Order: sequence, then C-alpha cells, then structure tokens
Amino acid sequence: MNEKNEAYIKNNIKFLGFSDSLFPELMKNMENRFTDFVLTHEREYGKEKLEAKLYFSKSQIGDMYFVNRYLATLVKPNQERVSQMIYLDKGNGLTQKETYNLLSGRSVYTDLKNKEGEKYNAWVKLDFLEKEASGNYKMKQFHEGYKYDLVETLHKYHIRELLDVEQKERLLQSLKRGNTQQVTFEKSGVSERLWIEANPQFKSLNILDEQNRKIYNQLVLEKYGQGEIPQETAQQAEAKEHKQGQAFSESQPGIKTEIVEPPIEKKAKRIKHSQKS
Repeated sequence: MNEKNEAYIKNNIKFLGFSDSLFPELMKNMENRFTDFVLTHEREYGKEKLEAKLYFSKSQIGDMYFVNRYLATLVKPNQERVSQMIYLDKGNGLTQKETYNLLSGRSVYTDLKNKEGEKYNAWVKLDFLEKEASGNYKMKQFHEGYKYDLVETLHKYHIRELLDVEQKERLLQSLKRGNTQQVTFEKSGVSERLWIEANPQFKSLNILDEQNRKIYNQLVLEKYGQGEIPQETAQQAEAKEHKQGQAFSESQPGIKTEIVEPPIEKKAKRIKHSQKS
C-alpha cells in the first residue's frame, strides 16, 4: 500500500470533519485494491442527525485513492430528510459541518472555481425551491460584486465580542462556516445574549432568541445600534423584515419563522462565548 497516499487520504477525511472511525474500513478496502467503494458516517447535532456516504475511487494510473464526493442527508426530528451531493476537488471542499449548516438553510463562505479553473470566494446558500437535473438543490452565490461586508454588518451593533481581537476573529470564522453564534449585545448598561447568523442574501444578520425565533433587526438596532438609526417608520421596518422572514422560512422546509420582541432588559453578565452545534 502507498503510505503517502494513506496519510494523504486520512488527512482529507479529518479536514472534512469525519471521524477516524472510518480508517479501519478504509484501509481494508484499499488493501483489497477495490476500484470503487463507499463508506458511511453519522453525526448528531442536537436532535438532528447528518448521515453521509463517502465515495472513494482508485486512480487509473498507480495505486492512489481519492475521496471524490459525499452524499449528505440531514435527518430532522420529524424524520424529514434533506439531501445534497457534495463534490470535492482532490479531497478538498465543503466540510461536514458546513454542509450541515447549508442543509439547515444557512449561508457559508467558501472557495470556488470558475469554468476556467480560477479560484474565487463567495457566500453560498441552497435554494430549496429549485433543483438541478442531478437532483441537487441549486446553489445561490453571493460573491464580492454583491458587496456583503460581514464585518461592517456586525459593527452596526454594540457587540462585546467585537472589542477583543481574538474573540472577533473566532466570531467571524464561525459565522463564515455557517454557524449560529451566540454573542452579547450591550449598550448603556443593558446586556443580553442572542444568537446570530450571517445573511448575505439580505446583506444583514439573522438574529434569534433562545427559542430560535427570529427577532426584527430594527428592534435590536434601536436598543444596541451604533450611531444613528435609519429614518424608517416602524410600519416600514415591520413590512420589510416580515418579507425577509417569509423568504427565510420558505427556503427551509418544515421551519416556521416567528417574530418576537427582544427579551426584557437586564444587567450585563459575564457569559462564556459559545455557539450552537
């Protein structure tokens, strides 16, 4: 067996976020010199589960093996299943966690290639209302020309984690991977912990409470915003965010979006930085 290839493909699997519990079966198939084989993997995220089938193949020249793609299926608590085939480039591509976030309706910032093979970066999001001929959901892209600035969007609010260089960088990287991240909104002695997600499509954030209910951005801006609040009537703000909320829920099968007032004001507390799995 090619030892360099063994180390290479194991590193690929780790990079993609899959467990090393796959290694014994992987080695067995490689030792038997099977041309193609499939390994299965499961991981739980709270009450949800991500099932994956990893497709391996042997090079036509030499004895090199590669993982080319994996089929990811999100199984929700009501047993609803949502699937997407993730294609890899030399073992590199969307990780298991990033794919879980995409299947959950969130956006991920990733590396892509154009038809000429040139690399570029973009936010991507699955369009659950339209499928390709292959059966995959179409992927919406929001690249540099779309002008979504995550840092600028975050700095519209007084967020404690933005004041520390290391915490800010961890927050940015987490949001770019599509995670739902808990942060501390605070201003004038008032503080509360809310969950946020990047929302490049609407050049904003999704702001959620502990029950995963969406909160109007305008209401949070009024309490914790930096500088002046845009001159927009309450009716205009409500109508705009209700429209965004509908798009948010319609793009996620089985998810109902509710709008709530921010929780009652309370004194600031030191709470450990965390994220939803």
